[in-house]
Amino acid sequence: MLRIVGTLFLFLLSNIAGAQNSGPTLDKCTCHLTDGEDPSKDGASASNATLCIQSLDQARRWCEITVACLRGNLGPACQAKATPKTALVPLFKQHVESIVVARDASPAIYQSADNAFAAVVEAEKYNSPELDACSLAYLEGKNSVSRTATNFSCSYSADSRWLTISLNTGDQMVRFLFGPQE
Repeated sequence: MLRIVGTLFLFLLSNIAGAQNSGPTLDKCTCHLTDGEDPSKDGASASNATLCIQSLDQARRWCEITVACLRGNLGPACQAKATPKTALVPLFKQHVESIVVARDASPAIYQSADNAFAAVVEAEKYNSPELDACSLAYLEGKNSVSRTATNFSCSYSADSRWLTISLNTGDQMVRFLFGPQE
């Protein structure tokens, strides 16, 4: 199940971005519940998005994408692309709030929001060298880099110019996807 939400620009998203069923790669705002599967059968992509936060729950086959910035630097969190290392906590808060607003209820669908929030805070605190390497590569746009640590990974692709930061929060995964600098 996929829902694309954005707290301050739902109307904008309905006109510009939506779910696509062809050709997305993992370097973009894309959910794949089974790696390598055709996204039209198992996943979705947010078009025109350049900064996204995802929650993936393999057991429930659930994926949520919050679009924080669209091409042309449209959206409430586009400035986070300038400081990806320190943007994780505010972006995650926005993500959970977007889910709550979309459901007009408590984040029951996001069963472990507290555990995931703690994992995001810990990732910023304890994975500083990895975040520094990936963030620097992204901001400079030079060489590709990939770093891993316990329950954490980040990578920057010089070809696609996307930075991906992934956190295993126990029963779910949270991904932050920063698109090319504009």
